[in-house]
Amino acid sequence: MKQFLMYFIGVIITISLFSCKQKSVEVTPMNNTRPIEELRQLVLKGDTVAYNELEIAYIESGHSEEKLVYAIFMANRYNYPPAYFDVYHYLRIVSESYGRTMDEKTKEMAIRYLKKAVELKNCGALGELSILYEKGEYVAKDTVMSKKLAEESKKLCGF
Repeated sequence: MKQFLMYFIGVIITISLFSCKQKSVEVTPMNNTRPIEELRQLVLKGDTVAYNELEIAYIESGHSEEKLVYAIFMANRYNYPPAYFDVYHYLRIVSESYGRTMDEKTKEMAIRYLKKAVELKNCGALGELSILYEKGEYVAKDTVMSKKLAEESKKLCGF
């Protein structure tokens, strides 16, 4: 009788699990930005406001590095200056996580995107490349170039 009761309870649980309809879950960030999936779709259409909003949503979700895919897309397809800088930024974060260093191929790619952002006068990129030249990190040390970029950053961006 005990076995039959256990079997019966198992059947009831199984039937109830399969009969429940699954609802899709919409992820909405805590800061009340639009849902991440909506932002992704808008970014694919070149929406720069959605691109910037997506960063906030990803930071809150704890998966900010996922924005790398959209940064590459916005940089290559729409030539959006902040996206070039973001490609560099996220490649560096992911590569250097857990105490690792950036490998040569990734470093070349990251620096290429950073330099493109500088060419397009992105303020964050100007400051970052200036620091890298000053330290000789990821690029050959060049204090003249560092000062030139720092001056251009101050003139264009105020810092």
